[in-house]
Amino acid sequence: PQFTEEQKPLEDTGLLGRAQVVHALENDYWVLVNGQLQRQHFDLFGQRLTPLWQAPLSLGSPLHAAQVDDNGKTLFVVTQDLSGQVCLATAVDAERGKILWQRQLGIGCQGDPLVVSGQVLVRDPGSGLFAFDGKRERLEPGQDTWWKAEPLRLGNAAPGASHLFVAQDGNALYELSSPEKSTALTVRKYRRGEEREPSLVLEKEKTVNLPAPLAGRPAVGEHYILLPLADGSMQRLPLPLNGDALAGGPDWRSGRADDGARCHVVFVAAEEFLATDGSRGLTHFRWPANDTFSTVPKNRDITADLPARIVAAPVVLPRPSPDAELRVCVADADNNVTLLGGPELKTERVWSMGGEITAGPFLRGQHLGCVVDRRLVWIDPARDQPLWRYTMAGEGIVGEPQVIGDLLVVADVSGRFVGIDPVTGKPRNLLGYMLKAHAAPVATPVVFGKNEAFVPLTDGTVFILSLDALRTPVGIPSFIP
Repeated sequence: PQFTEEQKPLEDTGLLGRAQVVHALENDYWVLVNGQLQRQHFDLFGQRLTPLWQAPLSLGSPLHAAQVDDNGKTLFVVTQDLSGQVCLATAVDAERGKILWQRQLGIGCQGDPLVVSGQVLVRDPGSGLFAFDGKRERLEPGQDTWWKAEPLRLGNAAPGASHLFVAQDGNALYELSSPEKSTALTVRKYRRGEEREPSLVLEKEKTVNLPAPLAGRPAVGEHYILLPLADGSMQRLPLPLNGDALAGGPDWRSGRADDGARCHVVFVAAEEFLATDGSRGLTHFRWPANDTFSTVPKNRDITADLPARIVAAPVVLPRPSPDAELRVCVADADNNVTLLGGPELKTERVWSMGGEITAGPFLRGQHLGCVVDRRLVWIDPARDQPLWRYTMAGEGIVGEPQVIGDLLVVADVSGRFVGIDPVTGKPRNLLGYMLKAHAAPVATPVVFGKNEAFVPLTDGTVFILSLDALRTPVGIPSFIP
């Protein structure tokens, strides 16, 4: 058609995105503009476009060419929402403008997956929390290359970055979400499903207005949730989530802390926790549920003062008996890991990592791991020197490696996987396994079913790695789209 003036199929939404003519038939055009699909009719005499559907469909920005079925009645479009976080394949009734079906393509993974009761939980920043179990089917009979799984979607995406925690009794899951620099905190509690229910069920959701934005990862305990805030205060939210108000506690922030410093907080008992001060200090607090807080030992501002700034959350070592003394490992900016023990958290051992600590320390059974540049360092808290060091060939270790079965599974951003014997620090298969895909691991591999690891990839797929591939040179990969 020849337009005598500019035509706007849809009003500008102010969001950036591609446009696409999905289909054209005589004087009708199915146009995807500003993230919305509408059927437009061109009036030859009036020289204007008229929408034929009562309302446009909000689908997002087109990713590639659309398709139409043989009879021209169904449109197939693949789009990405305008926030850029979710990709969707959608079938649309071309005549009525109704969605026939819609499916998310791939899954984003925010943080490492969490394994709860045999299920793998993955937080997708665009679409929410998903649970995967071992049930899946082949896409083609007799072919093991591609598999199809139906993950359980536990809830819509909460705003902002999320943190997942398993409750102390193991019977519940907490999801805490807050946008960056926001004072709004969303708390969700999932319980175990009963007979004929999903494995996890959203039991309660609560939004809390904080005095200041979060300044560190929260900690979930038996009686309350600890929330370190950017104003230097520590707040607690009582559990269970019955509407009780926030309670203010100690100031975590030191006067020597840099601007934007973060607090690391961890529970050591039901009513005791450790908090870093944004600098070199670590303080042991006791805060009974119905009482005020105090330091341990009492009247001591800082329990332990390290030579350099603390750079990661303290790791509390398992106690062999209830009356055993507290022992904690802490990493600092001088790339040392220090073992602290006793009521006054006195230094017992110091291990030099010999390079920049990029992940950890993290607890694996009775041992500690640290990722130092491209090396994995394994520590026995009872020994003065690390047990072993393993240098990973590649571009960098992904996340904090997990022990799966008899192997410590290490992934590299190049797509290489190695299975290490945790006792000797030697790979069981020198070659390891190289991913045969144009993608890379985006999170730490975790256990999935029998003799397998669950590995989220950068392209939105999930790779199921057979651990046999890390024991012998031959292994068969599997994919979940």
